Amino acid sequence: MQRPLPCHGLAGVASGSSPKALPSLSSSSLRNDGIKACDVLTVLREKVAFVSGGRDKRGGPILTFPARSNHDRIKQEDLRKLVTYLSTVPSEDVSKRGFTVIIDMRGSKWDLIKPLLKTLQEAFPAEICVALIIKPDNFWQKQKTNFGSAKFTFETSMVSVEGLTKLVDPSQLTADLEGTLEYDHVEWTELRVSLEEFTGGALHLLSRLEELQEVLSRQDLPLDAEESRRLLEEHARLRKTITKAPVDGLDQEGQRLLQRIRDGGDGRLSGGPDFQSLVPKVAALLDKLQATRQHLLQAWHARKQQLDQCFQLRLYEQDAEKRDSREMADGSRRRGLAQEQAGRPVGRSGPAMGPVGPGPSPASAVSSVGCLRGDDERRRTVKVSVEERPTGLEVLRASVCGVEVVPFTRGSLSAAGLRSRSHKYPPQLLGAY
Repeated sequence: MQRPLPCHGLAGVASGSSPKALPSLSSSSLRNDGIKACDVLTVLREKVAFVSGGRDKRGGPILTFPARSNHDRIKQEDLRKLVTYLSTVPSEDVSKRGFTVIIDMRGSKWDLIKPLLKTLQEAFPAEICVALIIKPDNFWQKQKTNFGSAKFTFETSMVSVEGLTKLVDPSQLTADLEGTLEYDHVEWTELRVSLEEFTGGALHLLSRLEELQEVLSRQDLPLDAEESRRLLEEHARLRKTITKAPVDGLDQEGQRLLQRIRDGGDGRLSGGPDFQSLVPKVAALLDKLQATRQHLLQAWHARKQQLDQCFQLRLYEQDAEKRDSREMADGSRRRGLAQEQAGRPVGRSGPAMGPVGPGPSPASAVSSVGCLRGDDERRRTVKVSVEERPTGLEVLRASVCGVEVVPFTRGSLSAAGLRSRSHKYPPQLLGAY
């Protein structure tokens, strides 16, 4: 017998400290090898085949092909997709027990049974335990013998409607097979499509929220105040994206579907057992949506605080750089002014003195030497010597580049007195004293 293929369920979205994993929907995850109800909706609505939620005596699911006269009008590719889709409707625990397939050939041409069984053998991904074929009217024994020689990987058995109820409990058979199981194919199809649309929207939203979480998990910090301002603006827009995410709308839709399934738990809902198996998965999906959004908001606030602190730091650094620049500019101006005054002596080369009589004495000595920068930018040397006269007066004699200037006595070289007579003396000398 063919073994059931693994069916990937609803994957949880890791989101930091939020709930780690969403329980898998496995074979009833509404995601079955990419085939959804909307992909086979046309042939599904024609009720070519259906899974009623009934169970055989082993607890395995029942797949039914109802009586119809136009089996030959169904394209083989459409039939393959349909049986593949229906194989994923029951839960995995139920499916692994193997399907019982009921094919009602009443009103159909007998030569259509072999192509149908071949399609089941080749395309049905789950295990089939037995195919129960309800004999068409006026069935010949010869045809039964020819059919029995065919080779299939599952058991086949020809039965009448009366004999079917001996193999399957009537409470698990629909009314067209003389059973009592309530089944409305339109209701089943509508609910199935609604669940798949909800699940698809919820999974897509979880994927988007996961992307937002990756953005929030970044720890890179801005390098300057302008970039900090830009990141804060982007962060504010990110909060709007999170708060506008349709979590509440999906939650309301999911709760409505859950309530509908729960209300039908007394057997009034078509396909009830299969839908009931979805309740914990859908509820977990709703919890996951709420928890993920809550975690995102917490992460957003933490990142906001980080960016605010970084912005304040970058503003402080920016102000410090401006202060440094101003100080450097002031220093440059001061140096420029100093350079403009470079033509004047930059220090005092001896005590202040007043004019005295002429004549240096042998006891005179050089007391200081200063360097001046003239208009021609050449260095010139000012030599100053002090000598004492017998009268007790100190006499200063100075020369600029070897040219002697008028002597002064100490005390007569006050700043005011000297500058009032500055036109009489070399400016280099006046600047030095």
